[in-house]
Amino acid sequence: MCIPQALGALGGAGIGGLFAAELGIGLLQTMLSYQAAKAQAEASAAAAAATAKSAADSARLQYYQENLRLQQEAEATSKEAQQIAIDRKKALGTAMASSDSAGLSLQHLLADYYNQEGRLRAANEKQLGWAYTQSLYNKREIESQARNRINAARASIQPAPSIFALGANMAGHTLATYQKYYPKG
Repeated sequence: MCIPQALGALGGAGIGGLFAAELGIGLLQTMLSYQAAKAQAEASAAAAAATAKSAADSARLQYYQENLRLQQEAEATSKEAQQIAIDRKKALGTAMASSDSAGLSLQHLLADYYNQEGRLRAANEKQLGWAYTQSLYNKREIESQARNRINAARASIQPAPSIFALGANMAGHTLATYQKYYPKG
């Protein structure tokens, strides 16, 4: 049935038919609006959940990268200390094989290498301590950023429409339509 024919049929149905048609259309619009708001709220909640998961995954990956960086730095420091110990032993072997190095000069050479090694180890340990401290601050920042992303996503969730509000809108529309077609008096 075409719309003009339907309107013509309603026109012939009298006030009761017009009332019923307007009431039906109004209630249908109210229901469709409710369904659209409900779908939008569900989509908003799903988007917030996806953002929260993404933030948690990103934080986990950044934590892993930070731990890996710190591990690599500790490994490099350890290798440097091992290389100094190897150099000291090589120099000691060379000095002992040399006929010129005997007695007091050998003791001075060893003392110098031990001092150099000690200073480098102390500097490396200090640097590594700073790296660990910086890593802790980096991890706190990672946590803070993830928390902020999750909280912002939660704040953007649109509330679901109330079924009570739907009923009130439908009752209000029904009353307004009734008063339009059946005024007092």
